[in-house]
Amino acid sequence: MWEQLSSELRSKADFKSENGETDGRADMAKFGVSGYPTFIFTDNSGKELRRVVGPDENGIRSAVKDLAG
Repeated sequence: MWEQLSSELRSKADFKSENGETDGRADMAKFGVSGYPTFIFTDNSGKELRRVVGPDENGIRSAVKDLAG
C-alpha cells in the first residue's frame, strides 16, 4: 500500500518512511507514535497537521486531498 500511494500521490505530497525500531525513534517520541503504521502529515516546519493510524488507505487519500487543496 505504501509504495502505491507514495508513487500515486507524489505530486501532492512528500513521503518519508521511517522504521520505529531503528532510525525513526526520535520522530516516534516527538509525535507520540505508539503503533504501526502511523501516518503523520506535517507542514514545512514539522508541525503536525493530520494523523492517520492504521492501514487506512481512504484516510490517507483524504488527508492528502484535504491538505494539498
